[in-house]
Amino acid sequence: MRIPLLAISLFAMSGFAHADPDANASIFVKREYHDKDFISGIGAEIRITDPHSHFGASLNTSIGPARVTDYDGYEQEYMAWEGGIKLGYFSKLFVYVEAGVDLGELTFDDRDEDHHHHDYYDDNHVDGYIGAGLGVNLGRLKFEGFSRYRQIDGENWDAPKQTYTGVQLSINF
Repeated sequence: MRIPLLAISLFAMSGFAHADPDANASIFVKREYHDKDFISGIGAEIRITDPHSHFGASLNTSIGPARVTDYDGYEQEYMAWEGGIKLGYFSKLFVYVEAGVDLGELTFDDRDEDHHHHDYYDDNHVDGYIGAGLGVNLGRLKFEGFSRYRQIDGENWDAPKQTYTGVQLSINF
């Protein structure tokens, strides 16, 4: 229930009435699911597009809680700090493809692991995703839906669920 309260707080603090409808920066809340597993986040995004063709890119980062069930049925909880890029057509209606990584794992995880034995749990790769989405830009608000194929694992666990579907609500500035 923290995400709805956070969304309400963002509306109150954002200067909503002064947002520029043609803005290229936004803050957002997102939530994505696969069964009972989820990845949530609050983040920021900047869009760079050609004003005539509306094709361009969007860079984003978010941070928030995640709960993922591993192959053994245990729920793994962690903080997901992600960074990504979207490439697509960004107008009133928009469509994009995207890719991203877990910045926390990329930045802080020690990749120089010295193991004496190996099994499939020993390979803790940097988590990442590829996906596609579509949405509508209503000026001050932007709604989008997306689907992502994710690689998620930890030092001693792997997640069997790899497809997640989610929604994102953004406030444009």
